[in-house]
Amino acid sequence: MSKTPQGLRSDEDFALYMIRQPAAARRRQPDAEDIAGVIARKHCAGRKGRVDGAGILESLNGEPTRNGDGSCAVGWLLSSLAPHECALLITHCGVSPRSLARHIRAMPVRNEGLARFLNQFTARR
Repeated sequence: MSKTPQGLRSDEDFALYMIRQPAAARRRQPDAEDIAGVIARKHCAGRKGRVDGAGILESLNGEPTRNGDGSCAVGWLLSSLAPHECALLITHCGVSPRSLARHIRAMPVRNEGLARFLNQFTARR
C-alpha cells in the first residue's frame, strides 16, 4: 500500500475504485455549480480574486497545475475542506475522488482528515 506524505493511497488504487463504480454515480446534479460556489466562497473568503462554482468545478475536474488563479483557489480550498463538503463535491458535483487526490498530491496541501476520507474511495489491487 503506497501512500504519499499526505496519507493518500496511490492513484492506481483510486483508478481501480472508479472502474468498479457505475457512471450514474458520477453525474453532476443541476445545482452543482451553486453547491461548489458556496463551498468555495466559504473557504476562500478573504482571498484575493473572485471564486465561482463553475471555475472551481472546471479546475477540480481538470489536470492539477500550480499555475494560475484557479489552481491557487483549489489549493486554498483543499487545505481546509471538510469531509462532508468533499462528499457534496463528489455526490452532487460529479468531482471524482481520484481527481481530488491528484490535486492534493500536486499542491502543498496538508489536510489529513480529507486524505483519510478520500482513501475510502480506493480499491486494493
